[in-house]
Amino acid sequence: MLGEMIILAGTAATIGLVHTVFGPEHYLPFIVLSKARNRATGKTALITFWCGVGHILGSVALGFVGIAIGAAIFSIEAIESFRGEIAAWFLIAFGFTYSVWGIHRALRSRQHVHQHLRENGVVHSHTHSHAIDHTHVHAGKYSHALAGLSILLCGASVRFLGL
Repeated sequence: MLGEMIILAGTAATIGLVHTVFGPEHYLPFIVLSKARNRATGKTALITFWCGVGHILGSVALGFVGIAIGAAIFSIEAIESFRGEIAAWFLIAFGFTYSVWGIHRALRSRQHVHQHLRENGVVHSHTHSHAIDHTHVHAGKYSHALAGLSILLCGASVRFLGL
């Protein structure tokens, strides 16, 4: 463990030295300012050292920001994946509901017999289909319920998932 830390520190110091030597913008401004203001070499070295510490700490802070952004992006991917699964289930539920509604509508279109009791007590029957509307108390109560449920599911998915 200690050996690994020494290797890591040595590698970081070597990269830092090469980074500084091959980047004159890292040391040339300090030399020029020192000459322009007649500063002592020790004072220039101390200012350069503290600026180097600030440079390293800033780089480390940017590294942590990069790690945090990477973690946030990973988190967003997980959330988006989960939202995609929820959207898929809502679409399946909507499709199933709409299928049931369509089958119900198809069955309603078949010819069938209704018996009606009039106010005077006479019972009569007639054959018809529910493909076209007619005025009965029971007309369309199931189809409207299924259509409403499918609209509710679709609306919930749009509202909840932001589709």
